[in-house]
Amino acid sequence: MRITFRETVPIRPQVEYGTRGSELECFVPPGYKWRQLNFGQGEGQIRALGCEWGFYYRPKGEIGMTLHDGEIDIGDALKFVYAVRDRVFGDRASEVSPIVFEMDQDK
Repeated sequence: MRITFRETVPIRPQVEYGTRGSELECFVPPGYKWRQLNFGQGEGQIRALGCEWGFYYRPKGEIGMTLHDGEIDIGDALKFVYAVRDRVFGDRASEVSPIVFEMDQDK
């Protein structure tokens, strides 16, 4: 499942990378247990909620999020996606819509 965070007006995300080995903490909402798997060039993957999630920059400058591996209840997945949105966009999160644009039908 791929998700893009699309703004109704251009908003600069509040992304301040963490220390070495936990750079992606800027995407992870408080209260979630997680560990970083990869990081490079501002993008990477984490393990949270028993799944592998990726954070990327899309061609139009949008932030993208991908559920790479694992099974999760859709309600729990959406709760996590909205919590990431709130963390990244702060006070202006309500102006950002997470858009699911691809789902792997084979899984």
